Amino acid sequence: MEKSQADWLRVHMRDHIANNSAVDSAEDILSLKRPPNSETKPGAAALNLVYQAAEIIREVDNYAAEKQVRAETLVKQAIKKLEIADARVRSAESVRFAAEAEIKGATAKRADRALTWIAALTRAREARADSSEL
Repeated sequence: MEKSQADWLRVHMRDHIANNSAVDSAEDILSLKRPPNSETKPGAAALNLVYQAAEIIREVDNYAAEKQVRAETLVKQAIKKLEIADARVRSAESVRFAAEAEIKGATAKRADRALTWIAALTRAREARADSSEL
């Protein structure tokens, strides 16, 4: 008698699980509980497994939704912190530009004073030179 693919797969997986002790310790494997009377009422058993699978899917969806909300919250917080940091950088740049302008202005005033003083000294020396020639 030829076995169907489903029968072959069932036997293969049963043998595989029986021979593989790592499956028993794996944390990522879901096990659906076999309902009582599954042999006598296969339709009810299948429906029960569908309900179990749906519950697991709901739990996974809820977990994913919680993680997404958390990720969105973290992104919003990071954006807010970046905006605050950007405002601080702009403020610091503004203060720096004002300080540089003040320094340039003070330097220009000093240079003007120095030139005025040099011009006055030059005139004074010329006046002395003129008076000594007389």
